[in-house]
Amino acid sequence: MGKSWDTKKIHDFIETFENAAHNYMEGIGYLQSGYEKYQNNETFVGGGAEATKRFIGTKQSEFNRQQYELSKEMIKRYVDLDETFKAMVDPADDAKIDTDVVARTKTRFQRQLEEYESLAFAIQQKTMEDVDKFRKYCGDIEEVYVRDTLADYDEFCGTGGFLYDCIKKVEEFDDKACNRLFNSGIKDAIQGHIEEISGKAAGLDSIHSHAVDIDKHTLSLVALGTDATLNSINLAPRLMASNRISLVSPRYKTPRKWSLVKKKFSIDNIKSNAEINEVKYIESMEKLYGFSKEESKLFNDAYLKHCEHYKDAEKTGNREKADSFYTALACLFTQYSADSWQFKLMGNNKMSPSEAVAYFDAIGADGKALYDAVNNQHNTCKKNEKRDFAHECAIYSVMADDNIYKGAATLDDNVGELVGFKGDVYSGSMGGDDKMSDVSAYNIYYRMKKSEDGDIWNTMVEYNIDVCDGSINEATEFLQNMGYGNAKIGMTVLKTKLNYKTASALLITATSKTNLTKVKKTKEEFLDYIADESGIDWK
Repeated sequence: MGKSWDTKKIHDFIETFENAAHNYMEGIGYLQSGYEKYQNNETFVGGGAEATKRFIGTKQSEFNRQQYELSKEMIKRYVDLDETFKAMVDPADDAKIDTDVVARTKTRFQRQLEEYESLAFAIQQKTMEDVDKFRKYCGDIEEVYVRDTLADYDEFCGTGGFLYDCIKKVEEFDDKACNRLFNSGIKDAIQGHIEEISGKAAGLDSIHSHAVDIDKHTLSLVALGTDATLNSINLAPRLMASNRISLVSPRYKTPRKWSLVKKKFSIDNIKSNAEINEVKYIESMEKLYGFSKEESKLFNDAYLKHCEHYKDAEKTGNREKADSFYTALACLFTQYSADSWQFKLMGNNKMSPSEAVAYFDAIGADGKALYDAVNNQHNTCKKNEKRDFAHECAIYSVMADDNIYKGAATLDDNVGELVGFKGDVYSGSMGGDDKMSDVSAYNIYYRMKKSEDGDIWNTMVEYNIDVCDGSINEATEFLQNMGYGNAKIGMTVLKTKLNYKTASALLITATSKTNLTKVKKTKEEFLDYIADESGIDWK
């Protein structure tokens, strides 16, 4: 795959990123007043309450500052890339290049040159003969020379020519930019920041406090504000209020991070799970997605072969397992692959569709058949009122991914939600297939995280079987995941997330060529859908 650059888009992105960083600090100002109310509230008593007050007074402010500093550092890196491109490739403010396009142009002119050479020298030879024959009758007759034209062609499209230099400059810039970025330490800084927050979160999860006749709404307001502006810090579970004011999430008693599986992961276990669920698996794939029996077996076979070839699968955590397999499936569809610049910004910079096909072929699966199955299902799911399989795989992929590009994007908004329900809302277009897939994928993702045997495919299978059996309410589970075990709180958190207009969300609106009026209507339709399915009113 070639390399591309658009200076105007880069400038727009840098401006958007700068605004996001500014808005982040503006939001922190509003939160600070909420923090102070919590710190000064004497109805929260006990060691746990005092510990959280000390945390908010010192460590939380430090986390906020660190996050802002990291965002500023990312902006510096983008500005540096822009300046480097201007110095090495093209200083124009409207510079735009795609090496694939340049290479195709170069090839086309080289073919013209080859055709011209064969004809031009014949014409030149003919004129030389004519000059000798007719010079005595017409003294002004001249020979036709083609060497200058050939030289011009060579300077334009030959080796060492203009087009060759364009491609070479971009490739040299790309190498230099990548080396600078990877040697800058920004990735380690972001990872260290995340690990520090995760470690602190683990300590907070063990804290309990007791409330004496408290107005719970005060704390709820702080919690919602925190959740809205500090998604990556994820403090909301610690601050969500109930009548008992327990700062331990009722659903998660351990730190919310991907852990290694508790039961031994094995190919035999995967085969056993597949055999146990085979009949219902095929039925659920047909009912929910419209896949045939052959296509369903194709996916199961691909997963088995992937696990057989996946290096150190037994030692790898659930996140890495989900990332590796579902990324390959998602990339079979162009919109969710590295060929999509929007999706690349959200974290997927791994495979093009052709590379995904080649990967599955390499492990012994039928890459072309998988490609056809994924794309045909995506193109017909809306009409057939089925869930969108490719969309769900993309959500798992981005939610499970962990790289510097996603880390940068997450400074503005929750990328997993932008790929899923929030992105669909802000695109102003959310069909029934999108609603069903956004809710299901979010729920399945949370189940994958807690899978004890590491069989992340069987996690999806068993969830879908539960859906077909009618043994779960998907919307209620969605809200429980959103609200840390409490569906009513989940509805409030969901509304807060959807109302929070980040730069990334507004970028989706702009590129979807829609408007905020349409976004508002789509948001209300989605909330109505969740309310109707769960029985929890959002208004």
